Amino acid sequence: MSPEVVKRSFVRSLSRRGVRAGLAGGALLAVLALLAPVNPPGAQTAPPQEVGITGKVVLLPGPTICDAGTHMLECTDVLLSAELSVLDPLVGKTVKLFGIKDDYFYCNIIDVSSVQDPPPSTLAWCGSPVSGCKLNFSVCPGGLSQYWLFASPSSGFKPFNPSRGTWLLGDPAWLIASGGSSATPCHEVSFIVPPIPAVTGVDLWLQAAHREIGEVGPITLTNVICLTLQPVGPPCTTDSDC
Repeated sequence: MSPEVVKRSFVRSLSRRGVRAGLAGGALLAVLALLAPVNPPGAQTAPPQEVGITGKVVLLPGPTICDAGTHMLECTDVLLSAELSVLDPLVGKTVKLFGIKDDYFYCNIIDVSSVQDPPPSTLAWCGSPVSGCKLNFSVCPGGLSQYWLFASPSSGFKPFNPSRGTWLLGDPAWLIASGGSSATPCHEVSFIVPPIPAVTGVDLWLQAAHREIGEVGPITLTNVICLTLQPVGPPCTTDSDC
């Protein structure tokens, strides 16, 4: 079985678990329809456009084929361009950035013009991405709100309305959990990594959508996280360590 087939099968298994838990199979299409894309489907190229995107800012690790950017967003190929005095203080922080996406064919480069800190919604994880161990995911904020958690075997880049954010998962992507009205600061969901050799080395990207329902607000997209599933190793991380 090829690695790509294994990756897709594993993410589908998470999706089936979500459906058994009562999740709507058409939720992905419904959420994306509400986000309203910036560019019409099928466009070959796009002029520079204003975008909003949430992510963790990190330093660019080295040279790229893109002749711009000094920083990037973790788990993406999105490069950031701005004065160092703007970006350097953000390194290691998850924020929402607004700016103009330059019209580069191969590169996703954003000229940052403003920063929202804290962002409207975030996704975090803890645990052990190890066979047989538990992974815990937190979609924030909790309270009177709804969330949808999606997973994909690849990353992507699809800007929506700047206030709503940017879809950072590849195709295909599956809904693996959803819920709402949490009494805790964040919505919490967990999965056990299947204790089978076939999932070793599987790469996953996850992103959530979030909406306030106290006063119904727009759906916003969180940052994306990425992880690689590992074989049996050290003892699993306990919940108290998260």
